Amino acid sequence: MLLAVLKDLYQILNLPPTATPEDIRRAFRKLALQYHPDKNDDPAAVKQFTEIQEAYAVLRDPVKRASYNCQRYRADPSHRKKTRPANTEEVLLMAGKFSDRARHIDPFRLDMDRLAFELTAILSPGNIALFDQPGKQAAQHLLLQHLQPALRLLPLPMVREILAPMQLLTAGNQLLAAEVNTLLKEIRWTYHWNRYKIWIALVITILFCMLIYLAGKR
Repeated sequence: MLLAVLKDLYQILNLPPTATPEDIRRAFRKLALQYHPDKNDDPAAVKQFTEIQEAYAVLRDPVKRASYNCQRYRADPSHRKKTRPANTEEVLLMAGKFSDRARHIDPFRLDMDRLAFELTAILSPGNIALFDQPGKQAAQHLLLQHLQPALRLLPLPMVREILAPMQLLTAGNQLLAAEVNTLLKEIRWTYHWNRYKIWIALVITILFCMLIYLAGKR
């Protein structure tokens, strides 16, 4: 059962968590027509329609949906670890095994929500506290090194959220802070390139066609 503070957006749209983008669009259109205030006189329809719009706004956006699904995993007690690592060596062992799996993930079959949840579990406040001790700088760098392959598979907003607990460590380790900033810059570049590369290619194509046209006019 999900915690009450987290709305079940899938339930609002009468969908399973495995719903495809097309399933989400169809469900929204159907429910929007059913509960739109212009078509439904029930006073409760206004609130229902607002919730439908809010759910659709999140689930239609891949990044927002991934972030929401990650929150969903965290809120579900069945996904919480029953035992916590006792020391940094156990955390690094966990991170190392996770890193080996991440290196073999097929990007085209990537479950971003599950990946983000596992990263969040490794970087939990309790685990980070084990690394926030004198003489643990080398372990801090190794931890980040283990997690980089998986972090590079996720969009920038999710990476920022996942790495937030490490700010406690970077405050006392300038080299680690530099490594985190470099990683974020690389992921930021990839993120923006993937978002705008189609438009960039389109602009270049238009400019090229214009040059050909102007050359032919001479």
